[in-house]
Amino acid sequence: MRGLTRSELARRIHYRNTTVSEVFGGTRLPSERLLAAIVTELGEHPEPWLERRTAIESRQNASAQEAPSQARGPSRPASDLLGRATDIERVEAVVEAAAAGRSGVLVLRGEAGVGKSALLAAATGGSEIPSLSMRCVQSEAELAFSALSGLLRPLTHLIPRLPGPQRRALEVSLALSAPEPGESAPSAVAIGLGVLSLLADSAPAVVVLDDVQWMDQASALALSFAIRRLGGEGVGVLVAVRSEGSCPMDLTDHPAAELTGLDRSAAEELANRVRDRPVSHGELDWLMRHTGGNPLAVSELCRPGRPLGGAADDGPPPALPEVLTESFRRRLESLPTATRRALLVCAAGYSTDLAQLAEALGDGGLDHLEPAETTGLLVVADNHVEFAHPLIRAAVYHAAAPAQRRGAHAHLARTRNGPGVSAADQRAWHWAEATLGTNEEVASGLADTAERARQRGALAAACSAYRRAAGLTPQPETRARRLLAAATSAYLLGRPDDAIPLLDQVCDLTTEPGVLGEVDYIRNQIRQLRMAPGEVFAELTAAAAGVRDRTPEAAVAMYATAASAAIMGGLIPQSIDAATAGHALACAAIGSDTLASMVLWMTVLIVSGRSAEAAMVFRRDGHRLFAADPLAHGTEVFGYAALCLMWLNEHAAAYRFIETAMRRLTAANAMERVACLTSVLAELEFRRGRWNAAYATASRCVALADVQGQIAFSGYASYTLGRIEAAQGQSRRCREYGEGARSRLELAEYAGLSLYAGVPLAELALSQGDDDAAELFLRLDGRREAQGFRNAAMFLHHAELVEACLNANRRHEAWEALRRLTDEAGSSLQDSVHAALERCRGLLATDPDLAHEHLTAAIELYDRCTDPYALARTRLSCAQALMRAGRQPNLARDHLEEARRLFRQLHAVPWLQQTERALGLRPRRSTKDAYAKLTAQEVQVARLAAQGATITETAEALFLSTQTVETLLATACSRLRTRSHAELAGLLADTDRA
Repeated sequence: MRGLTRSELARRIHYRNTTVSEVFGGTRLPSERLLAAIVTELGEHPEPWLERRTAIESRQNASAQEAPSQARGPSRPASDLLGRATDIERVEAVVEAAAAGRSGVLVLRGEAGVGKSALLAAATGGSEIPSLSMRCVQSEAELAFSALSGLLRPLTHLIPRLPGPQRRALEVSLALSAPEPGESAPSAVAIGLGVLSLLADSAPAVVVLDDVQWMDQASALALSFAIRRLGGEGVGVLVAVRSEGSCPMDLTDHPAAELTGLDRSAAEELANRVRDRPVSHGELDWLMRHTGGNPLAVSELCRPGRPLGGAADDGPPPALPEVLTESFRRRLESLPTATRRALLVCAAGYSTDLAQLAEALGDGGLDHLEPAETTGLLVVADNHVEFAHPLIRAAVYHAAAPAQRRGAHAHLARTRNGPGVSAADQRAWHWAEATLGTNEEVASGLADTAERARQRGALAAACSAYRRAAGLTPQPETRARRLLAAATSAYLLGRPDDAIPLLDQVCDLTTEPGVLGEVDYIRNQIRQLRMAPGEVFAELTAAAAGVRDRTPEAAVAMYATAASAAIMGGLIPQSIDAATAGHALACAAIGSDTLASMVLWMTVLIVSGRSAEAAMVFRRDGHRLFAADPLAHGTEVFGYAALCLMWLNEHAAAYRFIETAMRRLTAANAMERVACLTSVLAELEFRRGRWNAAYATASRCVALADVQGQIAFSGYASYTLGRIEAAQGQSRRCREYGEGARSRLELAEYAGLSLYAGVPLAELALSQGDDDAAELFLRLDGRREAQGFRNAAMFLHHAELVEACLNANRRHEAWEALRRLTDEAGSSLQDSVHAALERCRGLLATDPDLAHEHLTAAIELYDRCTDPYALARTRLSCAQALMRAGRQPNLARDHLEEARRLFRQLHAVPWLQQTERALGLRPRRSTKDAYAKLTAQEVQVARLAAQGATITETAEALFLSTQTVETLLATACSRLRTRSHAELAGLLADTDRA
């Protein structure tokens, strides 16, 4: 093995030593992912080995089909499988794929009693790979992470192996460790990534999630995040959920199967097996009419001794599950009173633990459950007491009078002893359910539960507990603060429709300025989340005008947010009006700008072409940016501040500002605010020629913004990714980023941001010598001017526009572009703008000496502002001008050689080839030919590797499992013909390390 021991190889590819030894010993057929990792590490290409593996697997499958059927595992109860052959095949396909190292998800939908649980048990019972299962219970829907705790209990020993942020997030969220004083709550992203890592570490495995309609929101959020990112780990996920009602998990885009009732023949066979005699034709008609073939309903109504049919047969059949609950109620009526009372305690409780129930039921209480167990209503096994079906629990609970239910909860609250978060939360909720009217002691206990949930990162549970605590609170001001806490949790969770009515209630309860100020802040942030930019502007400016005399601070904040929304919507005159009004009001009523009004005032000065004035504002008040807390201001404030510094060419200050703010936000786990800053950082890195860093940063931003539904930041980062792909000649991925970003931004009516999304497609056309490039650039510039953008520093494409027009013999439009740029550069101090102006003048000059003078000036300016891409393009243009005039061939060659060096560092293949042709060289076959075949995700992990990121860091950045990252890297190495990750990094190295 080329000098490697098996243990050394296992350590390098991050697999267990025993697994690698089994592969080399011939006792284990490796998964595709494992095989690719091994042969890549050994310096060979995976493709031939993967072909051999496929051939071996095919032979093994053929042998298995010839073997007796019982070799597949133990036989399953036939009654559970009647009429489900196709559904069983789909479930088994997920299990078999997991065993082969491929992840997959299948959602089973159907009404209560249709057999979802039975199908899962039957189809997974014979599986040889481990399974993790969780059946959710309705009573635990308000307990934070209750479902996730149950599911991951067998894997808690793996948590210490996780990377620090993921480990700590799971320890706190699952109540394995208490939060440290002042410790920020774990973010939903960190929790979800921790779950993904745990599931990947347990692979191959099957995850079974049953009755998901009752899963708590915190668990649902984490599991939705994790299963959406499964790839090459070998984890199969089977989800069962009722068709009716809402589902807390996001199951969109996953394959699904809808389970319906049994057909007539299958229902008849099931009825005959359950009943003590065969059903008649008329009885079967009655059964099908009343049950629709629902297996549980058929089994329940065919119980021995029960007559089929009745006097009400002529009326409409009752809807399911009414048929079942009514049947269960009849069975309950026959039980002794003490048994029904004990069942009610079981139904009202959160725990199925036998010891806890024995404590709650008191001496002899378990004996009272025996009749229910005998009749099949309860199942006692493995020290747990569970209802045979969730509908039985519902029937028990709702058959009791309200006073009896409250009494059961009060009894459970008194008897649920013991330390720990779970016991305290259960007691708080039981007291809440047992209380009529208001009670501050009970409300305070539930508010404590809400705060614990918030500290654990369970915002949905916190919202629910705060809201219920508010309903129990007698004092209006305290109730208002608890409702505000509930609204804040809902807003941070991304549920603005839940937050708005809570905020309305707060306003009805209090006149306290501090509370109302927080209400206004949340309302403004929600407006940006759910409304089109134009609507946000109109609503906020109207609201600001209404309160500016009474509460000028609130009005100033509204004007700033309105200006921010208007810029993103391409409504530049409106943004100037709002920012100007906010700036004037702040200076007049408060005495000076707030941070928000200062930043937006500086932004509109730049946007309107008054960069010199904006630079004066920064020199005077810029220190306030670095001293401010990013958590105390809206996301837009720090985002626009970073953009202003970049547009003013204050690059060093921009880096320092972004890094300082991101450090604070990351420490506070405020990941919802990070994407805004990383989107700006990505473009800043691009402008400085650090394209690997730009690509890696933009990839992180897109992954994070997509997770959090932040379309604006995802689109802006995709613009940077698209520009890099365009410059490097990767048309497929450039179009993927550019067109995808443009469609999403236009759908959200972000007309200002959508301008950026069109730039990569125009630059791609220019790099390919396409005459359409001129039309694309002219169309973009026309939209920019129509919207009111007057600063070339924001859209540095004037030189490209002029070059495209000249290539298409449209000199008039080129001169018009130069005129517009000259007007915009008049009050600009930025070297980048003046460099673009000199470059355009040089391109358009017909006199060789004048062309050389302008292009040389542009070269000096680009060199000063450290833009190697623009510098290389300008050197190429200067050399071409000298060659056309037949002058100074040595100087022309020097320009070409330097341009060639820069283009090679940037991997700007189309421009490199053009430069080499000008040098009289035959362009070599580019290593990018294979690079073009990589998918966007493969490029992203490769770029991060080139930045020096480890596999774990890459997985965290892109929200993938380490196994998926390994597979992607192995594929990239294979396609690019590199033998290691280090060699891959070297291939992609650019000016980041030059």
